[in-house]
Amino acid sequence: MLRWGIVATLIWHYTVDASLVGMLLIRSDNLYFKISGVVVGLAAVAPLAWSGISYCSAGDLSRWTIC
Repeated sequence: MLRWGIVATLIWHYTVDASLVGMLLIRSDNLYFKISGVVVGLAAVAPLAWSGISYCSAGDLSRWTIC
């Protein structure tokens, strides 16, 4: 957590919580809840998509290392 800061932890926490709530809503019998679950699921994918686009737009991916 200290290496990437608190933002990465907050984004991960938001994504996991949104995914769990979205799955719960999608399994409902009510159509409104199912549509809401899809919207929540798409909102959960938004940080991942933003991170992937930001990572790929850096150009030279060979300079990005994890360690």
